[in-house]
Order: sequence, then C-alpha cells, then structure tokens
Amino acid sequence: MSNSGPTVLVVDDDPAFAEFMGKTIEAAGYKAAVAYNGTEGLRLARTLLPVLVFCDLSMPGLGGVEVLRMLRGEPATAHIARVLVSGHVCPHLHGIAAESSLAKPVTAETVRRVLDTLLKAKAA
Repeated sequence: MSNSGPTVLVVDDDPAFAEFMGKTIEAAGYKAAVAYNGTEGLRLARTLLPVLVFCDLSMPGLGGVEVLRMLRGEPATAHIARVLVSGHVCPHLHGIAAESSLAKPVTAETVRRVLDTLLKAKAA
C-alpha cells in the first residue's frame, strides 16, 4: 500500500480489516503501512515513524496495549498518535496507551474523522 502523504500504520491480525483500514487511509490522502502482529508493528513503527498508528487490542503474542505503551515510551516514537482498535469499547485506556480508541466495526467515515482530529491536533 502506498500514497504520497504522511504514513499511517495499521497493526491488526485480521487481514480483511487491515486491508479495509489501509484503503480507507489511502483514500484520505495518507500512505498506509500494515503489520499483522504486534512485533512487526513495533518494527515498522520504529522504521517508518508514522504520524499515527491504529493498533488492534487483542492479537496473539504482543497485544495492542503493550505495542502502544512501548511506542509511547521510546523517544523516537513517542510523538506518534496512537489509536487502540477493538471489538470492545475501551475508554479506560485513553491516555494510558492511546489518545483514542475505536470499537469495531469501524466505518470509513469514522477513520477519516479520527485521522483529521488527531493529526490536526498534533500539527497545531
């Protein structure tokens, strides 16, 4: 997946959901990168330094909270906006691991709204 805008990373073990997110992100004018597990997500985040990471809460191995906490704790990746995505609403995790959370199923409109809100806030 590619585009000419800033990079947004999707970390999700569901290939269909990750593809939907990637296409939605690209349609919004961003470059999309996808990782299918937490370990690969950390590697890509450290390499690509995306402006935002959408990360699934429940994945085999390294889960979403751990991935986002690690990114927040590293100086090179602490600036990355973080969104936890789950089949369950997780408002108690705002501020701990992520600036926001999304409950699946997610619509393209919701993804675009989160991109606009978080990335404009970071740019301000």
